[in-house]
Amino acid sequence: MTSASAYRLSLCAFALLIPLSAAAEDRVSLRGVYFREPSTRVVQPMVQLTKDLPGSVDLGVHYLLDAITSASVAAGNFQDQLLTEHRHETGVAVGKTIDHTRVGVSYRYSREPDYLSHTAGLSFSQGVWQNSGLVALNLAATRDTNRPINGTPNPLKVYFGGLSYTQALSPTTVAQLGYEMAYLHGYMANAYLRDPNLGREQVPDVRVRNVVAARIAHLFPDMGTGLQLHYRYYVDQAAAFRLFPWGLQSHSIEGRVYQRLGRDFEVRLSYRYHTQGAAEFYCATAPGAPGCYGQFPQFHSIDVKLGALATHLPEIRITWDARALGNFAPLRWSARGTFELSYGYFWQSTPYGGGHLLQAGYSLPF
Repeated sequence: MTSASAYRLSLCAFALLIPLSAAAEDRVSLRGVYFREPSTRVVQPMVQLTKDLPGSVDLGVHYLLDAITSASVAAGNFQDQLLTEHRHETGVAVGKTIDHTRVGVSYRYSREPDYLSHTAGLSFSQGVWQNSGLVALNLAATRDTNRPINGTPNPLKVYFGGLSYTQALSPTTVAQLGYEMAYLHGYMANAYLRDPNLGREQVPDVRVRNVVAARIAHLFPDMGTGLQLHYRYYVDQAAAFRLFPWGLQSHSIEGRVYQRLGRDFEVRLSYRYHTQGAAEFYCATAPGAPGCYGQFPQFHSIDVKLGALATHLPEIRITWDARALGNFAPLRWSARGTFELSYGYFWQSTPYGGGHLLQAGYSLPF
Protein backbone atom coordinates (compact mmCIF):
# COMPACT_ATOMS: atom_id res chain seq x y z
CA MET A 1 0.00 0.00 0.00
CA THR A 2 1.67 3.26 -1.11
CA SER A 3 1.38 7.03 -1.24
CA ALA A 4 -1.99 8.81 -1.48
CA SER A 5 -3.95 5.64 -2.21
CA ALA A 6 -2.73 4.06 0.99
CA TYR A 7 -3.39 7.20 2.98
CA ARG A 8 -6.92 7.61 1.66
CA LEU A 9 -7.77 3.95 2.10
CA SER A 10 -6.49 3.98 5.65
CA LEU A 11 -8.97 6.78 6.31
CA CYS A 12 -11.89 5.47 4.25
CA ALA A 13 -13.23 3.53 7.20
CA PHE A 14 -13.41 6.80 9.05
CA ALA A 15 -14.96 8.86 6.25
CA LEU A 16 -18.10 10.72 7.26
CA LEU A 17 -17.53 9.80 10.88
CA ILE A 18 -15.46 12.92 11.48
CA PRO A 19 -17.73 15.91 12.18
CA LEU A 20 -17.80 19.04 10.07
CA SER A 21 -15.67 20.81 12.62
CA ALA A 22 -12.55 18.90 11.52
CA ALA A 23 -9.68 21.17 10.55
CA ALA A 24 -9.06 22.19 6.95
CA GLU A 25 -6.08 21.55 4.67
CA ASP A 26 -4.59 23.39 1.70
CA ARG A 27 -6.78 22.05 -1.08
CA VAL A 28 -8.92 23.21 -3.98
CA SER A 29 -11.77 20.97 -5.16
CA LEU A 30 -13.97 21.16 -8.25
CA ARG A 31 -17.13 19.06 -8.36
CA GLY A 32 -20.12 18.63 -10.60
CA VAL A 33 -23.43 16.85 -10.03
CA TYR A 34 -26.02 15.87 -12.63
CA PHE A 35 -29.41 14.46 -11.60
CA ARG A 36 -32.15 13.50 -14.04
CA GLU A 37 -35.62 12.11 -13.42
CA PRO A 38 -38.56 12.09 -15.88
CA SER A 39 -39.70 15.64 -15.08
CA THR A 40 -36.65 17.30 -13.50
CA ARG A 41 -33.01 17.92 -14.34
CA VAL A 42 -30.45 19.37 -11.93
CA VAL A 43 -26.92 20.49 -12.86
CA GLN A 44 -24.71 21.60 -9.95
CA PRO A 45 -21.12 22.80 -10.40
CA MET A 46 -19.21 23.60 -7.19
CA VAL A 47 -15.78 24.94 -6.22
CA GLN A 48 -14.34 24.68 -2.70
CA LEU A 49 -11.10 26.02 -1.23
CA THR A 50 -9.66 25.11 2.18
CA LYS A 51 -6.52 26.67 3.65
CA ASP A 52 -4.49 26.34 6.84
CA LEU A 53 -3.46 29.78 8.08
CA PRO A 54 -0.83 30.82 10.66
CA GLY A 55 -1.76 30.53 14.32
CA SER A 56 -3.61 27.17 13.91
CA VAL A 57 -6.43 28.90 12.03
CA ASP A 58 -8.17 27.21 9.12
CA LEU A 59 -10.37 28.75 6.44
CA GLY A 60 -12.85 27.24 4.01
CA VAL A 61 -14.92 28.91 1.28
CA HIS A 62 -17.24 27.49 -1.36
CA TYR A 63 -19.56 28.47 -4.17
CA LEU A 64 -22.13 26.33 -5.96
CA LEU A 65 -24.79 26.83 -8.58
CA ASP A 66 -27.97 24.77 -8.91
CA ALA A 67 -29.54 24.91 -12.37
CA ILE A 68 -32.91 23.19 -11.99
CA THR A 69 -35.07 22.51 -15.04
CA SER A 70 -38.57 21.11 -14.47
CA ALA A 71 -41.58 20.43 -16.62
CA SER A 72 -44.86 22.01 -15.52
CA VAL A 73 -48.30 22.38 -17.05
CA ALA A 74 -49.10 26.00 -17.78
CA ALA A 75 -52.59 27.32 -17.01
CA GLY A 76 -54.91 26.62 -19.90
CA ASN A 77 -52.30 24.50 -21.64
CA PHE A 78 -52.14 20.71 -21.74
CA GLN A 79 -48.51 20.60 -22.86
CA ASP A 80 -45.55 20.64 -20.54
CA GLN A 81 -43.43 23.76 -20.41
CA LEU A 82 -39.78 23.68 -19.37
CA LEU A 83 -38.88 26.14 -16.62
CA THR A 84 -35.32 26.69 -15.42
CA GLU A 85 -34.34 28.28 -12.10
CA HIS A 86 -30.91 28.99 -10.68
CA ARG A 87 -29.84 28.85 -7.05
CA HIS A 88 -26.59 30.49 -5.99
CA GLU A 89 -24.90 29.51 -2.73
CA THR A 90 -21.77 30.85 -1.09
CA GLY A 91 -20.29 29.95 2.26
CA VAL A 92 -17.31 30.63 4.49
CA ALA A 93 -16.03 28.82 7.60
CA VAL A 94 -13.21 29.77 9.98
CA GLY A 95 -11.80 27.63 12.78
CA LYS A 96 -9.18 27.91 15.51
CA THR A 97 -7.42 24.88 17.03
CA ILE A 98 -5.67 24.87 20.41
CA ASP A 99 -4.19 21.51 21.40
CA HIS A 100 -7.12 19.07 21.04
CA THR A 101 -9.82 21.73 21.05
CA ARG A 102 -11.31 23.46 18.02
CA VAL A 103 -13.88 26.23 17.75
CA GLY A 104 -15.34 27.29 14.42
CA VAL A 105 -17.85 29.73 12.97
CA SER A 106 -19.54 29.60 9.57
CA TYR A 107 -21.95 31.50 7.37
CA ARG A 108 -23.91 30.38 4.31
CA TYR A 109 -25.96 32.50 1.89
CA SER A 110 -28.34 30.98 -0.66
CA ARG A 111 -30.56 32.76 -3.16
CA GLU A 112 -32.96 31.71 -5.91
CA PRO A 113 -35.71 33.66 -7.67
CA ASP A 114 -38.33 32.96 -4.99
CA TYR A 115 -36.24 31.97 -1.96
CA LEU A 116 -33.60 33.61 0.21
CA SER A 117 -31.65 31.91 3.02
CA HIS A 118 -29.07 33.00 5.61
CA THR A 119 -27.43 30.49 7.97
CA ALA A 120 -24.91 31.15 10.74
CA GLY A 121 -23.20 28.29 12.56
CA LEU A 122 -20.98 27.63 15.56
CA SER A 123 -19.00 24.41 16.12
CA PHE A 124 -16.94 23.04 18.98
CA SER A 125 -14.97 19.81 19.19
CA GLN A 126 -12.80 18.33 21.92
CA GLY A 127 -10.47 15.37 21.76
CA VAL A 128 -10.76 13.02 24.76
CA TRP A 129 -9.19 9.81 26.06
CA GLN A 130 -5.72 10.65 24.76
CA ASN A 131 -7.37 11.94 21.59
CA SER A 132 -8.84 8.53 20.71
CA GLY A 133 -12.32 10.02 21.04
CA LEU A 134 -13.94 13.22 19.84
CA VAL A 135 -16.92 15.12 21.25
CA ALA A 136 -18.46 17.55 18.78
CA LEU A 137 -21.20 20.15 19.19
CA ASN A 138 -22.74 22.01 16.25
CA LEU A 139 -25.24 24.86 16.49
CA ALA A 140 -26.87 26.82 13.67
CA ALA A 141 -29.62 29.34 13.03
CA THR A 142 -31.29 29.91 9.68
CA ARG A 143 -33.54 32.68 8.43
CA ASP A 144 -35.39 31.80 5.21
CA THR A 145 -37.83 33.84 3.18
CA ASN A 146 -40.06 32.26 0.57
CA ARG A 147 -41.41 34.83 -1.88
CA PRO A 148 -43.61 33.27 -4.58
CA ILE A 149 -43.83 35.22 -7.79
CA ASN A 150 -46.25 38.13 -7.17
CA GLY A 151 -46.92 36.73 -3.70
CA THR A 152 -46.45 37.73 -0.07
CA PRO A 153 -43.09 36.91 1.58
CA ASN A 154 -43.29 33.92 3.95
CA PRO A 155 -40.55 33.71 6.62
CA LEU A 156 -39.18 30.55 8.22
CA LYS A 157 -36.79 30.36 11.19
CA VAL A 158 -34.78 27.22 11.92
CA TYR A 159 -32.66 26.53 15.02
CA PHE A 160 -30.40 23.47 14.90
CA GLY A 161 -28.31 21.64 17.47
CA GLY A 162 -26.26 18.48 17.09
CA LEU A 163 -24.09 16.50 19.51
CA SER A 164 -21.93 13.53 18.53
CA TYR A 165 -19.28 11.31 20.03
CA THR A 166 -16.71 9.47 17.90
CA GLN A 167 -14.51 6.75 19.41
CA ALA A 168 -11.69 4.66 17.96
CA LEU A 169 -12.37 1.14 19.21
CA SER A 170 -9.14 -0.23 17.76
CA PRO A 171 -6.50 0.93 15.25
CA THR A 172 -8.86 -0.20 12.46
CA THR A 173 -12.35 0.28 13.91
CA VAL A 174 -14.22 3.47 14.75
CA ALA A 175 -17.80 4.16 15.84
CA GLN A 176 -19.97 7.22 16.22
CA LEU A 177 -23.25 8.04 17.94
CA GLY A 178 -25.07 11.33 17.46
CA TYR A 179 -28.26 13.23 18.13
CA GLU A 180 -29.66 16.23 16.24
CA MET A 181 -32.67 18.44 16.80
CA ALA A 182 -34.11 21.22 14.67
CA TYR A 183 -36.88 23.61 15.66
CA LEU A 184 -38.71 25.15 12.71
CA HIS A 185 -41.18 28.02 13.01
CA GLY A 186 -42.81 29.67 10.03
CA TYR A 187 -43.92 28.84 6.52
CA MET A 188 -43.23 25.23 5.53
CA ALA A 189 -45.83 24.63 2.84
CA ASN A 190 -45.13 24.30 -0.88
CA ALA A 191 -46.45 27.54 -2.35
CA TYR A 192 -46.87 25.94 -5.78
CA LEU A 193 -48.97 22.92 -4.80
CA ARG A 194 -52.70 23.47 -5.07
CA ASP A 195 -55.57 21.07 -4.45
CA PRO A 196 -58.43 21.66 -6.92
CA ASN A 197 -60.97 21.76 -4.07
CA LEU A 198 -59.01 23.07 -1.10
CA GLY A 199 -56.56 25.48 -2.72
CA ARG A 200 -52.97 25.98 -1.61
CA GLU A 201 -51.75 23.48 0.92
CA GLN A 202 -51.82 24.29 4.64
CA VAL A 203 -49.37 22.62 7.03
CA PRO A 204 -48.51 23.33 10.69
CA ASP A 205 -46.17 26.29 11.19
CA VAL A 206 -44.14 24.64 13.97
CA ARG A 207 -42.08 21.48 13.58
CA VAL A 208 -39.57 19.80 15.89
CA ARG A 209 -37.32 17.34 14.06
CA ASN A 210 -35.23 14.73 15.89
CA VAL A 211 -32.52 12.47 14.51
CA VAL A 212 -30.55 9.67 16.19
CA ALA A 213 -27.70 8.30 14.09
CA ALA A 214 -25.15 5.52 14.59
CA ARG A 215 -22.18 4.65 12.40
CA ILE A 216 -19.42 2.06 12.52
CA ALA A 217 -16.50 1.46 10.20
CA HIS A 218 -13.75 -1.15 9.97
CA LEU A 219 -10.62 -1.44 7.86
CA PHE A 220 -8.90 -4.65 6.71
CA PRO A 221 -5.41 -3.29 5.89
CA ASP A 222 -4.00 -6.46 4.35
CA MET A 223 -6.94 -6.75 1.96
CA GLY A 224 -7.18 -3.02 1.21
CA THR A 225 -10.86 -3.19 2.15
CA GLY A 226 -12.97 -0.83 4.25
CA LEU A 227 -16.53 -1.41 5.46
CA GLN A 228 -19.05 1.09 6.78
CA LEU A 229 -22.57 0.78 8.17
CA HIS A 230 -24.78 3.82 8.81
CA TYR A 231 -28.20 3.97 10.47
CA ARG A 232 -30.45 7.00 10.97
CA TYR A 233 -33.77 7.26 12.79
CA TYR A 234 -35.91 10.37 12.32
CA VAL A 235 -39.06 11.43 14.16
CA ASP A 236 -41.08 14.64 14.46
CA GLN A 237 -41.50 15.75 18.09
CA ALA A 238 -40.83 13.70 21.19
CA ALA A 239 -43.71 11.47 22.27
CA ALA A 240 -44.46 13.69 25.27
CA PHE A 241 -44.67 16.88 23.18
CA ARG A 242 -46.89 16.00 20.23
CA LEU A 243 -48.39 19.48 20.02
CA PHE A 244 -48.37 19.64 16.22
CA PRO A 245 -49.71 16.91 13.91
CA TRP A 246 -46.56 16.01 12.03
CA GLY A 247 -45.66 12.68 13.61
CA LEU A 248 -43.59 11.56 10.62
CA GLN A 249 -41.05 8.81 11.29
CA SER A 250 -38.37 7.34 9.06
CA HIS A 251 -35.51 4.83 9.02
CA SER A 252 -32.45 5.00 6.78
CA ILE A 253 -29.69 2.41 6.52
CA GLU A 254 -26.65 2.49 4.28
CA GLY A 255 -23.79 0.09 3.70
CA ARG A 256 -20.50 0.91 1.98
CA VAL A 257 -17.59 -1.20 0.78
CA TYR A 258 -14.27 0.41 -0.18
CA GLN A 259 -11.73 -1.62 -2.16
CA ARG A 260 -8.24 -0.65 -3.27
CA LEU A 261 -7.37 -1.77 -6.82
CA GLY A 262 -3.67 -1.55 -7.52
CA ARG A 263 -1.62 1.48 -6.61
CA ASP A 264 -3.85 4.33 -7.75
CA PHE A 265 -7.47 3.17 -7.86
CA GLU A 266 -10.16 2.75 -5.27
CA VAL A 267 -13.77 1.59 -5.79
CA ARG A 268 -16.64 2.27 -3.43
CA LEU A 269 -19.92 0.35 -3.65
CA SER A 270 -22.82 1.61 -1.57
CA TYR A 271 -26.53 1.03 -1.11
CA ARG A 272 -28.98 3.16 0.89
CA TYR A 273 -32.54 2.24 1.80
CA HIS A 274 -34.97 4.77 3.28
CA THR A 275 -38.50 4.17 4.46
CA GLN A 276 -40.92 6.57 6.12
CA GLY A 277 -44.50 6.77 7.33
CA ALA A 278 -46.92 9.58 6.58
CA ALA A 279 -47.42 12.76 8.54
CA GLU A 280 -50.41 12.53 10.89
CA PHE A 281 -52.45 15.09 8.98
CA TYR A 282 -51.59 13.72 5.54
CA CYS A 283 -54.42 12.09 3.60
CA ALA A 284 -53.41 9.89 0.69
CA THR A 285 -56.13 10.70 -1.77
CA ALA A 286 -56.19 11.72 -5.39
CA PRO A 287 -56.19 15.51 -5.90
CA GLY A 288 -59.71 16.84 -6.09
CA ALA A 289 -61.30 14.04 -4.05
CA PRO A 290 -62.99 15.87 -1.12
CA GLY A 291 -63.94 12.74 0.81
CA CYS A 292 -60.52 12.33 2.35
CA TYR A 293 -59.91 15.69 4.00
CA GLY A 294 -63.47 16.88 4.16
CA GLN A 295 -64.56 20.39 3.21
CA PHE A 296 -62.78 22.55 5.81
CA PRO A 297 -59.65 20.78 7.10
CA GLN A 298 -57.23 22.71 9.28
CA PHE A 299 -54.25 21.16 7.45
CA HIS A 300 -54.03 19.52 4.07
CA SER A 301 -51.41 18.69 1.44
CA ILE A 302 -51.04 16.75 -1.78
CA ASP A 303 -47.24 16.60 -1.47
CA VAL A 304 -46.37 12.91 -1.76
CA LYS A 305 -43.14 13.52 0.21
CA LEU A 306 -45.33 13.88 3.32
CA GLY A 307 -46.86 10.45 2.72
CA ALA A 308 -45.53 6.94 3.24
CA LEU A 309 -42.74 6.13 0.81
CA ALA A 310 -39.55 4.16 0.28
CA THR A 311 -36.39 5.00 -1.65
CA HIS A 312 -33.38 2.99 -2.85
CA LEU A 313 -29.99 4.33 -3.97
CA PRO A 314 -27.31 1.90 -5.20
CA GLU A 315 -24.13 3.71 -6.24
CA ILE A 316 -20.61 3.05 -7.49
CA ARG A 317 -17.70 5.49 -7.17
CA ILE A 318 -14.21 5.24 -8.65
CA THR A 319 -11.31 7.30 -7.30
CA TRP A 320 -8.03 7.71 -9.20
CA ASP A 321 -4.78 9.21 -7.87
CA ALA A 322 -3.49 11.02 -10.94
CA ARG A 323 0.24 10.51 -10.29
CA ALA A 324 0.58 8.83 -13.70
CA LEU A 325 0.00 12.23 -15.30
CA GLY A 326 3.41 13.27 -13.98
CA ASN A 327 4.92 11.51 -17.00
CA PHE A 328 3.32 14.08 -19.33
CA ALA A 329 4.87 17.53 -19.09
CA PRO A 330 1.72 19.53 -20.01
CA LEU A 331 -0.28 17.73 -17.27
CA ARG A 332 2.43 17.43 -14.62
CA TRP A 333 0.80 20.11 -12.47
CA SER A 334 -2.25 17.89 -11.97
CA ALA A 335 -0.39 14.72 -10.96
CA ARG A 336 -0.78 15.43 -7.22
CA GLY A 337 -4.57 15.58 -7.54
CA THR A 338 -7.32 13.00 -7.31
CA PHE A 339 -10.21 12.38 -9.72
CA GLU A 340 -13.58 10.95 -8.68
CA LEU A 341 -16.45 9.64 -10.77
CA SER A 342 -19.66 8.09 -9.44
CA TYR A 343 -23.01 6.91 -10.73
CA GLY A 344 -26.13 6.01 -8.79
CA TYR A 345 -29.74 5.25 -9.60
CA PHE A 346 -32.35 6.77 -7.29
CA TRP A 347 -35.65 4.91 -7.11
CA GLN A 348 -38.67 6.05 -5.10
CA SER A 349 -42.15 4.66 -4.54
CA THR A 350 -43.86 7.85 -5.69
CA PRO A 351 -45.24 9.01 -9.04
CA TYR A 352 -41.94 10.81 -9.68
CA GLY A 353 -40.30 7.48 -10.49
CA GLY A 354 -36.54 6.92 -10.65
CA GLY A 355 -33.62 9.18 -11.43
CA HIS A 356 -29.98 9.03 -12.53
CA LEU A 357 -27.29 10.60 -10.33
CA LEU A 358 -23.88 11.30 -11.87
CA GLN A 359 -21.05 13.04 -9.99
CA ALA A 360 -17.52 13.99 -11.02
CA GLY A 361 -14.77 15.83 -9.19
CA TYR A 362 -11.12 16.76 -9.01
CA SER A 363 -9.25 17.70 -5.84
CA LEU A 364 -5.74 19.20 -5.77
CA PRO A 365 -3.60 19.91 -2.68
CA PHE A 366 -1.40 23.00 -2.82
